[in-house]
Amino acid sequence: MKSERFAILLLRLYVGYLFLMAGWSKWTQTPPYTTGEDIAHFLNVKLAACEPNTIGSALIQGYYLPHSKLLAWMVVLGEMAVGAALLSGTATRLACVCGIFMNANFFIATSGSFLTFDNNAFFILIQLLLLCAAAGRFMGIDYFLSKKFSNAYLW
Repeated sequence: MKSERFAILLLRLYVGYLFLMAGWSKWTQTPPYTTGEDIAHFLNVKLAACEPNTIGSALIQGYYLPHSKLLAWMVVLGEMAVGAALLSGTATRLACVCGIFMNANFFIATSGSFLTFDNNAFFILIQLLLLCAAAGRFMGIDYFLSKKFSNAYLW
């Protein structure tokens, strides 16, 4: 039992580190990622490669491109928040839900199809595992939160 929990801990720390570093690299890059220019360029390239009339192309044209600056801020802050929560084991289930939402949007925007499997799909599966395993309860702040608030599902 301890070895399984330890494996989940390592997976949680690894995914948390990747999220935190992804957000931090965007936060500190020059020119700033938060201007929205990088993400708009990336999305235009993906849109050109996308099949027309797919979920991905509809989302890129209808939502992502018109709101690229807001989206850039959400990506940076979201990646850092999910990473910090996973590393500390705080509200791990909520962090996984937010991470799954981000990775699902990245997956749809980059592939344009549910029939492909990429890193985003892999991270969705890992976060589902962490969500179901209550990964923050082993060597995380969620352990203490679950003792104090035993009826809450977040920990």
